[in-house]
Amino acid sequence: VYKRQILAGGTSLKDYIVSISVWIDANGPYTYISLKSQDPRYTFDLSVSLEIWRNKTVPFYSGWAGWYCESWNIFADQVLPDPNPIFPTDSIVWYYRNDFETTKKFFASVLNRQGLGSIISESWDPLTNRTFGGAISGNGLKKLNPTTIKSSAPNNLFLVSVSSYIDQTDSLNEWLENLKKIWTDRS
Repeated sequence: VYKRQILAGGTSLKDYIVSISVWIDANGPYTYISLKSQDPRYTFDLSVSLEIWRNKTVPFYSGWAGWYCESWNIFADQVLPDPNPIFPTDSIVWYYRNDFETTKKFFASVLNRQGLGSIISESWDPLTNRTFGGAISGNGLKKLNPTTIKSSAPNNLFLVSVSSYIDQTDSLNEWLENLKKIWTDRS
């Protein structure tokens, strides 16, 4: 599928007419993807989509306490609706946040299972209010739906940036404001 989308009749790497470069900023939480036509006369359309894996919230089950990985599947990923007051309309913004009440129960059940229930109140909880996610945007890309941005016109060069962020914050709004600072500071 991808080969057909970016090849112009060729069947080997030397026949590609669009070069794709991906680089990660070593000094910040940024990933950049550059798509450039090898022939400036050749223009192409671009569509960038976010795939959500956790698309529904499920009830907490105390039996998961022994299976740490299952704790990450309790809550659904969230995509900011349009319009959102924090980010420009042509960006995709998503996050996954551990709910306070449910995560506290999960953390307590893990410590109880390990025989450490007596120190729950003194322990740092690394899960509660932990949020991760990011923002995706690109030059000449317009929002098609909450999880897709697409070129408004064919071009011979596109630069897509992904800003990612993870933190434990008291509120979702605090996390979103911090993500906005990171997103605004990208080069």
